Amino acid sequence: MFADVASDYEVTPVQASVLLVVGNQPGIDQKTLAEIIALDRATTGNVVGRLETRGLLKRATAPADGRARILFLTKPGTLLNRKLGAVTRKARRLLVQDLTAQEQKELIRLMRKILRL
Repeated sequence: MFADVASDYEVTPVQASVLLVVGNQPGIDQKTLAEIIALDRATTGNVVGRLETRGLLKRATAPADGRARILFLTKPGTLLNRKLGAVTRKARRLLVQDLTAQEQKELIRLMRKILRL
C-alpha cells in the first residue's frame, strides 16, 4: 500500500524507513539503524549507499569510533522525508479505513505486542 501511495517519490518502504529513522535521530550510527529497522548490516549499508548516491543522506565517520559511520539527512533528504510523512499517514488511513476506532486501537495494541514495544 505504501509503495502505491509513494510511487511518485521513487522510494521503497525500506528506504523510507531509513529516511524516517535518520530524520528522527540525526547522527545515528549505521549499526543501530540496522537494528531499529530490523535489517542485516550489509543490506542496510546497501540501502544507505543508494540513498547517499541520490544525495538524500550523508555518512560521516563517528568521532568516538573511526570504524563507525554516522548518518545525516541532506537538505533534499529532509524535504523528501517531510513529504513521505504525509504519504505514510495517507497509507495508514487507507489501511485502516474499514476498521472501527476500537478495531484500530486493537490493531495497534497487537502490532506493539508482536514487535514487543
